[in-house]
Amino acid sequence: MLPATVVGFIHRSRWRARVLGHRLRYLASGRRVAGIGIAAFGGHRIAYRLNSVDAEVLGHSFDRDIFFAAVPNLRLAPDDVVLDVGAHIGT
Repeated sequence: MLPATVVGFIHRSRWRARVLGHRLRYLASGRRVAGIGIAAFGGHRIAYRLNSVDAEVLGHSFDRDIFFAAVPNLRLAPDDVVLDVGAHIGT
């Protein structure tokens, strides 16, 4: 049995190695900080994270109208803002 300090050192070292591996894979992928984009999805202008799955998810969701179909009496004015705090990844 190893002392707690040694076990803690091993766990921290494994965690650091794992984080370093993720960072190296990120840098090797060529992707950089995403940023925010604004595009039209289903007739609505929507802000989303660039270089993420957001554009694909938003296209699927708004082109099929899975959000506003549930509230048929809702009428949005051109200058209305809808804030979706998200449930899945926040798109």
